Amino acid sequence: MVELDRDLIPILRTKFFSYADKFNIHEADALKFDFASLHQPPQPLRVVGNLPYNISTPLIFHLLSYAEQIEDMHFMLQKEVVDRLAAQPGESAYGRLGIMAQYYCHVEPLFIVPPEAFDPAPKVDSAIVRLIPYKNPAPG
Repeated sequence: MVELDRDLIPILRTKFFSYADKFNIHEADALKFDFASLHQPPQPLRVVGNLPYNISTPLIFHLLSYAEQIEDMHFMLQKEVVDRLAAQPGESAYGRLGIMAQYYCHVEPLFIVPPEAFDPAPKVDSAIVRLIPYKNPAPG
């Protein structure tokens, strides 16, 4: 796990103490973290996260630079971001994020998470998306 929140890290260490042999917390900024340092060939990385809106796009771009070492990524994001990731040409949500993500990955929106699933309830819908990097992305 990569976590920057210094208040959350001790809570996580306590909560997952009995899994210490399988659960490692890397105290770092995920936007600058070297995800290749976690890669132990031949096993590819599997990335899972609940991404805050303000870092979701830059973090996804950062992770795309490690696509060759990643098997898949599953994220909970604001539904708006998932819509942009999966948008097709001609759709209003189509833009740089979707173009880049779809160049490197198969993008599969999985399901919507309504606001009432949270306490307190946010004012937006969330969604779960799966990104599966292509083994051989199209030549650029």
